Amino acid sequence: MGSLLRADDDRVRLRPTGSQHQLGQLAEALIRLVRFIVCIKLHAEDMSVEQGVRYFRDEAFMEEGSARREAERGAFDPTYLVYTVGKLMLLKLRQDYKAQQGKAFNLRSFHDTLLAQGTAPFWLHRQLMLGDDGGDLIE
Repeated sequence: MGSLLRADDDRVRLRPTGSQHQLGQLAEALIRLVRFIVCIKLHAEDMSVEQGVRYFRDEAFMEEGSARREAERGAFDPTYLVYTVGKLMLLKLRQDYKAQQGKAFNLRSFHDTLLAQGTAPFWLHRQLMLGDDGGDLIE
């Protein structure tokens, strides 16, 4: 196999670049979004695991085996939504902080301030960065 794939071959890219990288990011974001939807439907509506598999195949363009693993995991893993919910909370905090700071907003400063507070629950980060009660965690 070494002769088939050589690192110095112009046709071989060890790291995705440009649109390849963006496409990979979008594909992963799509999978996370479908996880979010399927998990809610599995637990709060009447979606079956088989319907979840089909949803992953149809909406996230996954192969059967991967789609099945995702749907089955969504049926039993209580942390399945944690990543997406946390990301939504973080994006809302950034949006609210940006609105509060106005023209003074700086993304690097936002990250530095957030990280300097250490590991704290989102409600506390919101209080520390926005004052008062910090507002809603998520929309």
